[in-house]
Amino acid sequence: MVRVVLRLDEPWRSLGGATGCRFAGLADGGNVGSTIICILAVTAAASGYDTLSAKAEPVQNLGRLLEGYIGDCDGDASDRGPRKACREAVRRFRQRWRGRLLRVTIEDPGTMMTYAGYDARKKAFRLNLVPFFGARGFGMSVGRPRRLNAEGRPVMRHLPLWVKPPQDTPAFVFRRNLERGMVQLELVVMPRKTYRLRRGDAATVRGLNVRLRGLRLVSARSGDVLVEQTYQR
Repeated sequence: MVRVVLRLDEPWRSLGGATGCRFAGLADGGNVGSTIICILAVTAAASGYDTLSAKAEPVQNLGRLLEGYIGDCDGDASDRGPRKACREAVRRFRQRWRGRLLRVTIEDPGTMMTYAGYDARKKAFRLNLVPFFGARGFGMSVGRPRRLNAEGRPVMRHLPLWVKPPQDTPAFVFRRNLERGMVQLELVVMPRKTYRLRRGDAATVRGLNVRLRGLRLVSARSGDVLVEQTYQR
């Protein structure tokens, strides 16, 4: 019989979302006992992101979500009937999704994420994420943008992400992949309020402000988790 005594009350977490535990004791167990301990540790100290993500509703199409939640009911002021019906549809759509956790996958973060060098003190590469994602003429943002710039684009504070290089990949190769944006982004968010930003008569941006609850960054090439983070309510 293998008898295993564990202390799982002090898990730790790294940027990659790894977990661990401390051994309180091990009796009558060799390699088998050690294996059991590792499996139990991973299960008991499961990532907070995984727990959060499992509760979230997957969003298959961000554009459709934004189109339904924000709506486009301006139209002709004389068309009162269609405008009223549109607003009622938007109201019902918001009622359905308000307060729910949503899981949104961004296959190609594109220009919303930029490489910002290596920090020797943290021993990690830095990526700057501008948390504004456009689809179908609307936008989803973590927080409300401050304003529009001269080109009509939303101005927001970036979100820094620290990525530690894996041991099995040369640093220069890993850095090159980050510079090329070879990553995928998954967000767990909760809808807040819609907004409209104007810059004179030249530009109007309509968007949905969301609360960020969780974030996972994955290598597009290997599928490895690079960053995993949860945020308070």
